[in-house]
Amino acid sequence: EHRVEAYVLLADGCLKAQPPQLQRALDANRELRELAHEITPDQANAAKLQGGSILLQLGKSKEARDSLEKIGDDAAPHILRQARLLRARSFQEEARWQEAAAVYAEALADARGPMPEAASALYALGECYHRLSQPNEAIKAWTE
Repeated sequence: EHRVEAYVLLADGCLKAQPPQLQRALDANRELRELAHEITPDQANAAKLQGGSILLQLGKSKEARDSLEKIGDDAAPHILRQARLLRARSFQEEARWQEAAAVYAEALADARGPMPEAASALYALGECYHRLSQPNEAIKAWTE
């Protein structure tokens, strides 16, 4: 009767297990996202974010980024910001500095709400610019 809540609880429970049951959490998350007609847009965006995060933990970066990119600009600012930061970090982990820098810059430019992770994102952005041999941009990011 309450399938949405059940899948949310199941995914969360699998993630909190010791050790985390990532594949089971991902399966529950996929079931949740398939209930598109039963969930609100906010729930759908949160599910996409959670699914992307789980996929990253499973080492499926491309699939994770695809999921995270589906979170539109209409999402709650904290959801969209977190999705962008996860995408940027995944690019950075693959040494795809240009893509990472672009997504970090996009996340930092969004002024719809406070960004508690700004210092970390600016540091990472500076590292990307450094790797791209753009020292002036790196210094600017690190100074901010």
